[in-house]
Amino acid sequence: MSSNKGARWCAAPNCSNNSRTNTDFSFFRFPKDHNRAKEWVISCRREDLINKTSSYLYANCKICSVHFEEQMFLNFLKNRLKPGAVPTLFDIPNPPNRKTVKRKAPTIRSNSIKIKKQKTTVEVK
Repeated sequence: MSSNKGARWCAAPNCSNNSRTNTDFSFFRFPKDHNRAKEWVISCRREDLINKTSSYLYANCKICSVHFEEQMFLNFLKNRLKPGAVPTLFDIPNPPNRKTVKRKAPTIRSNSIKIKKQKTTVEVK
């Protein structure tokens, strides 16, 4: 686990668990092993982390205990994982939602002068 310098945040999509507000959860670093770290990234569907090194993931990313099945833990406190444990419990739509920004359609402006139409009557002699 990381030092107590700051809060730990869960890297799983749609999970807002952190060590400041959820003291009942354990937080687990991504594995140092490249293949296992990649397996965790794929399991939690974090495409933005796929090109990160395993050392970056180990130092900066954690997954909370909510995302591991019961049989993945070594003890009842759920603070130690079995070797080879992989997070599998996620609340992710298939495929994951992506944030979309809606923009207004551009307004077309013209620099031409508008001329008012007027009715005129002409007398013919």
